[in-house]
Amino acid sequence: MKRKICIMLLLAAVFFLGTSISAHALPIWGSDASGELTGSRTSPAGGGVYATQQWDNGGFNIDWVIAQGDDDLWTYTYNVTGDTKGLSHLILEVTEDDDPFNIYSGTSIPYEGPREWSLSTSDPLMPNPIYGVKFDFGDTKVTYTMVTDRAPIYGVFYTKDGKDGGADVVAWSNALNSSDFKTSGDLTVTDFIARPDGGGAPVPEPATMLLLGTGLVGFAVSQRKKFKKMNR
Repeated sequence: MKRKICIMLLLAAVFFLGTSISAHALPIWGSDASGELTGSRTSPAGGGVYATQQWDNGGFNIDWVIAQGDDDLWTYTYNVTGDTKGLSHLILEVTEDDDPFNIYSGTSIPYEGPREWSLSTSDPLMPNPIYGVKFDFGDTKVTYTMVTDRAPIYGVFYTKDGKDGGADVVAWSNALNSSDFKTSGDLTVTDFIARPDGGGAPVPEPATMLLLGTGLVGFAVSQRKKFKKMNR
């Protein structure tokens, strides 16, 4: 009986490990970002940001610090720099779900939303819609703060200035270039930023699942060896 249990445990562990390895192809969007409470993305696209005009070639940077207070509220602080041209506004993605998206005192004002934003004269060149909060102010260097009860996961942003020589000056997360950025397994963490969740449990990171699966296999193997010693 014990032998059967060990064999079943070993098979289950191997199966779990196999599924966790395939998790490397899971979409990054919506996954747990608690491992990157501080981070940054920059242009050009290799740094995680697609940008045009002066903001390309290293002319744009967004960094963040995320902290949870004793009241269980999360404070998201984003520092955004646009070389030469000042930002007009920033749209920060949040998850759309059935629960109210609560925004608390300490959040930068003015803001609008959350709601869906899409390509328009106010948001030129936006490649795909974003459901999020629009901070309706800017400058060459700007700090945007969001206080909410939502934990951090990976998502996207969009921002713009005006025009330069008739051309729009804009920037956004690399992932937003893909219409399937929410489900694609081809994108990397760098293509996203950390931003507020929608209330559901965050999806475990692939590395976490792999570690758990490896641990299960190790436990199953050790139990099998122990069983063999007991029956010599």
